[in-house]
Amino acid sequence: MLVSIYEGIMEAETDEKRITLRLPADVHAAVARLADQDVRSLNAEILVLLREAIIARKTEQRTTS
Repeated sequence: MLVSIYEGIMEAETDEKRITLRLPADVHAAVARLADQDVRSLNAEILVLLREAIIARKTEQRTTS
């Protein structure tokens, strides 16, 4: 099992779910550029961005509560 550095939001590898995701062309291009800059796959970059957004949301909720 993987241990998360993202405050418990990553599950074990065997718990991964596959989804189909439709992105507007401009969003796809922006994420692809970020992935290229960070030397990551597009999928890995999307995961990083989602995790960062989740952590930011949790942090925001704690500070406004």
